Amino acid sequence: MGLGTDETTEFNARLVLTGGLFFNKIILGKLTVSDINPSEACVHLLHRLTADGNLSGSELWTLAEWLNEHPEATEVWPGSVLVGPLAAIFEDGNVDEAELQVLAEMIVEIEREWSQRKASAVHLAPEALTPATLDNAFLPRVPWQTQIDSLDEGVFEVDLYEQTCSCPDWERHRNSRPVGDIGRCCKHMAEAYTRVESRETTVFPWLDALFKDFIERGRGAHPQEEWCTSRIGDQDVLISKGPASWCHIYCQGAQGYDRFAFNTEERRWSYGRNPGPLAPAAEKLFSEFPGPSN
Repeated sequence: MGLGTDETTEFNARLVLTGGLFFNKIILGKLTVSDINPSEACVHLLHRLTADGNLSGSELWTLAEWLNEHPEATEVWPGSVLVGPLAAIFEDGNVDEAELQVLAEMIVEIEREWSQRKASAVHLAPEALTPATLDNAFLPRVPWQTQIDSLDEGVFEVDLYEQTCSCPDWERHRNSRPVGDIGRCCKHMAEAYTRVESRETTVFPWLDALFKDFIERGRGAHPQEEWCTSRIGDQDVLISKGPASWCHIYCQGAQGYDRFAFNTEERRWSYGRNPGPLAPAAEKLFSEFPGPSN
């Protein structure tokens, strides 16, 4: 059963917590309940953990740690319904496939209920917010080379002018994409871009959000996604469409530029989380964007 945020759900069959310790490699943005209410903070965390459609033992551990650090989130939905199952799963120190399946189904139901709760809050865009034409999106070429240390994966050479990386992901899946194509960007290139200032990241604010999103999710652009830019009102936006039914838009949200996901077949925003008044115009862009050719 899929998580409802991407094409497939894969499970890590077993995670053993040796001595109660686990080295967590997931990089998350600073998400605190002081910024938003506990329910919304918990839903946003679930959204980030399952953004790739996969649910692993390490992600459940991250969720459990976050709830321990924010006890107020355990007193309200959805944290209140997650505490019991999470405690039972980690009681013996093991996470098996059946337990992951139970949590995956719970998260699906949480997403559906959240969507229903937020449906009444969706704002229609004024007529002025009609999208402009679609233009090609390009990854900026910056004359800079560096090394990126990727935890236990090793150290990789990154060239932001040739847009290359020595990591296996780039060499196997991205080197055939043309220079300038966002599909060339692996997570190490994204990290390198955040370390160097360039005119493009100032002129196009979605670039900074794009790179930070790749780093937070621990993966670069999907090699088969197609990308384009447009304007909605006075705002520059970036959209992508992959080989499946999920599209994404990087645009201004409540916390600055952010990524929002929309399913074109089911006609719904992931977790009911949409870009507010820009949502109808974004849906129009998704319908006009052909995406990758079959």
